Amino acid sequence: MRTTLLALAALGSLAFAPAPFPKTNRHADEDDLKKLQGEWYRVEYEGQPERPPLHVRIAGDRLEFISSSGSYTLSIDPTKRPKRIDIRNSPNEQTPSYRGVYRLEGETFVYCLRSNVTEADRPLHFDTGKQGAWTAVYKRSKP
Repeated sequence: MRTTLLALAALGSLAFAPAPFPKTNRHADEDDLKKLQGEWYRVEYEGQPERPPLHVRIAGDRLEFISSSGSYTLSIDPTKRPKRIDIRNSPNEQTPSYRGVYRLEGETFVYCLRSNVTEADRPLHFDTGKQGAWTAVYKRSKP
């Protein structure tokens, strides 16, 4: 009887043991960056009067506007919520020219950016027009 009670007490205490932490995806940054590779076509835009170019190509960590001579260095952080995006004019630039958030859903890439802001002023929502932010929606170009 005593053995049975001890066994039940031990099993009962296991029922209240915390669940293990979920495994983090260490390669999430690489996965999103891989998914962004290719050409994208802008389908929606809200915000600044100057619209971003219609076509953009992402190759490696380079973001190139096809219709203009603009080429930038792209860095993303999908571990943050919401996911973060930084765009620099050159790889050696210390402070990003643009900071914002992004969303990647299948064949749709959406970002909301602000230019020349500190980390504290990064937009954290897709709230177009708020404090000078703008949002662009791109669809993957079909070959």
